[in-house]
Amino acid sequence: MTEEMNYLPVEDMQYDKLGFETKAREIATFINEFPSYLPYSIGLNGPWGSGKSSMLNFIEQSLNQERCKVIRFNPWMVTDNESLIKNLFEEIYYEIDGGVTAAKQKFAEYAQKIIPSATKLLTYFGAISEGMDPKGATVVSGGAGEVTKGIGEVIFNKPLSKRKKEVYEAMDATYRDTEKKIVVMIDELDRLFPDEIITVFQMIKSSLDFPGLIFIVAMDNSMVNEALIKRGISNPTYYMEKIFQRNYYVNSKFQIRTLTDNFLFNYLEDTNKIEKNLKDCIEAYF
Repeated sequence: MTEEMNYLPVEDMQYDKLGFETKAREIATFINEFPSYLPYSIGLNGPWGSGKSSMLNFIEQSLNQERCKVIRFNPWMVTDNESLIKNLFEEIYYEIDGGVTAAKQKFAEYAQKIIPSATKLLTYFGAISEGMDPKGATVVSGGAGEVTKGIGEVIFNKPLSKRKKEVYEAMDATYRDTEKKIVVMIDELDRLFPDEIITVFQMIKSSLDFPGLIFIVAMDNSMVNEALIKRGISNPTYYMEKIFQRNYYVNSKFQIRTLTDNFLFNYLEDTNKIEKNLKDCIEAYF
């Protein structure tokens, strides 16, 4: 009887049957050694079912845990554009080093200029700064009202460009002389609606291009290209080149390798000349 196959993402690299380990360690090494004072974006491309989520798991395992704080963000679980933006900002805010720092404060103020529900967000960040856990802070922020209105009016008197510059400088001061960074892994991007895909790209390229942040986005290129074309972007390849400085590809040969290892090679005998020749030909293909 053939071995049962598990189609869920593989959590542990020791169970890697896709040949991902070498590439995962290569990507992790690049991230570990990348300068902390530069923002960077990596695309992880492959068709649906090719193992992108497993690859992200392996990359995370291979990262230097002392240098890299990892955020696993699945935008498909978020219900609308505003929530998508808010949730990603919250995740990053929570991981910025060092308690109530200048970088955290500037980041929170900048977020209010980006996110429409600024009053709730202000209360959320305030609760986090006081030591409340994220879940509790969300409940508190839901009841925010006139109490935060005055603070909000004060914060909103500075242009977005000025706030972004302040965040950039604060993040640079926090991360430049360290090897630490925040690695944001975004999975299942291709399941979003076209407007939501563009929102994620805009955040990566324009809103969150700060020192200390590295993005890895797993996606099906063909699905994303189709979504971009639907939104009037005639050359999606050129558009994507402006967002991602480096791209990796999860090739279909890995899936063929898995199938042959589990359903063919186990039943081929090297003592049989024909079967040995078949096996040699397949190995040569790989």
